[in-house]
Amino acid sequence: MRYFTIQPPAELKPYVRFYWVLEHELAPDHSSYIYRSVADACAELVFHYRLVV
Repeated sequence: MRYFTIQPPAELKPYVRFYWVLEHELAPDHSSYIYRSVADACAELVFHYRLVV
């Protein structure tokens, strides 16, 4: 699992604190992953994609 944050460009800093990225490869015997967010005062947008090779 890999987690890191990216700072927004200067024009978005008044609105966006940071972008965070979570990369995870499923084990061969797992077909899905469940993301559970923690309740806080920050809005979240989640973009979920699956890389198919």
